[in-house]
Amino acid sequence: MPGPLFTNAGYIPTTVQDEVADLVASFLANVDGGLDTSPDQPIGQAIGIFAEKFTELTELGSTVYNALNPNAAEGQLLANDCALSGTYPQVATYSTVGATLSLNASTTVAAGATAIVLGQPGNIWKLKTAVTSTTAGNYSAVFQGSVPGPQVANAGTLTIIGTPTIGWTAVTNALDAVQGLPADTDTTLRQKRAAELLGQGSGDLDAIRAAVLKVGGVEQCFVFENTSMLTDATGLPAKSFRVVIWDGAGLNAVNNNVAQAIWDAKPSGILSYGVTASGVAVDSTLTSRTILFDRAVQVPIYIVCTTTPATLTTAGTAAVKAAMAAYAQANYNLGVSVIDLPLRASGIIPGVTIDVPTFFLGTAPSPGGTANIPISTLQIATLATTNILVNGV
Repeated sequence: MPGPLFTNAGYIPTTVQDEVADLVASFLANVDGGLDTSPDQPIGQAIGIFAEKFTELTELGSTVYNALNPNAAEGQLLANDCALSGTYPQVATYSTVGATLSLNASTTVAAGATAIVLGQPGNIWKLKTAVTSTTAGNYSAVFQGSVPGPQVANAGTLTIIGTPTIGWTAVTNALDAVQGLPADTDTTLRQKRAAELLGQGSGDLDAIRAAVLKVGGVEQCFVFENTSMLTDATGLPAKSFRVVIWDGAGLNAVNNNVAQAIWDAKPSGILSYGVTASGVAVDSTLTSRTILFDRAVQVPIYIVCTTTPATLTTAGTAAVKAAMAAYAQANYNLGVSVIDLPLRASGIIPGVTIDVPTFFLGTAPSPGGTANIPISTLQIATLATTNILVNGV
């Protein structure tokens, strides 16, 4: 095979053309200088077959070479690389949604029975636990998305019975679904690895944050410290630190797991501080240690707006609400303030505009203001479709 395959630029696999030229030269030099190696001749065809196989070998070598480089590896090879430094990819989790089933007396809806979002036949949800009625009425249920990862079922849209069951007459959801976590892409896994490597060791803020972000269910984390001898403006006592996490509206992280991560990474003799959550960690002597931390305070956002045209279909109204909620889901992280203009723009869908003078937002129902909403680093803004009124609906 021709070479070199290793250069200052790294490993360079050969091409079929490279291998053909090398084999032709070898045959002519070592077998018979008068051989006809044209591609349509038997010797030329044999050379072509060997060249393809040799090229496959060099491409395999390239894969092995890149598998050792986290910036070049992909898929499972990247996951293997990241595991060497203790970084593991986030596995997609299922979305869940609470629902109300209308049942006749003595009716059982089996686990796995499906309900479907109106107008979206592929948006299927499965009942997690069987529901049995005693008398006719409404019964609470929980559905899980049919596929792992974020799956949307906004309030009032899970209304189609997918598994006909005698005695099951209706289904609906009063609130938006709680979104599952997406699986890490190669890009997000590389970013996670870089952040965790920066936080290796223990005792500093980066190390604590990196440790907490590894806890299942934790989506975001901030760590603050007060190195002064006085309580600071946020209420953080002297010589202490505060961990603030966001683990979704469903509180997906286990408190004790968060506490253990903080304990394992925190500096000796420095107190953890928090007012909304705590957990118990166990030290190397099996002594229990209570660790304080905070979950971000959810700040619900309310919207009232008017569109042009002034009357929308039910589907059109739902689409405007869904677009705004999707924007909030993608952009509102810890400490990110709510800015009027992009939020209003997110609700503009084909054929519909939102009138600027009548777009109001606030943190309480029926808002009448247009000012941006500041969000502190101890808060996270949330926007449910049930908190959005479009043309009074």
